[in-house]
Amino acid sequence: MNDLIEANVVGSLNSSYAFYTGLIDGGAMPADVTTETALQNVWSQEPDVRSDTTEWVYSFLLMAYQPLSDAELEAYIAFSRTEAGQDMSGALFSAFDGMFDDISRGLGLASSRFMVSQEL
Repeated sequence: MNDLIEANVVGSLNSSYAFYTGLIDGGAMPADVTTETALQNVWSQEPDVRSDTTEWVYSFLLMAYQPLSDAELEAYIAFSRTEAGQDMSGALFSAFDGMFDDISRGLGLASSRFMVSQEL
């Protein structure tokens, strides 16, 4: 339903890569760290990210949906299976991921300023 684990894994890996590119573009990484090596590093974290994300998603859903009645939960599940439900989920992830990628890259750039600064 809604590919919540996959969407969160993709979002997490993309934001991590965006942070790396901010560090690279800000000059904080050694010359041998390129966008390609950053991508390889981020991708190597995928199994751990997937495991952590799976645990988090199931825990979150259990907590979030616990107060719902069976009828309310069934109505939500039915809606999430519709085209409108899928569109809404996709739009939410797209908007959040785009914003989070921008923030992550900005944090990488800001961090690089501190990492490359020197005391006068």
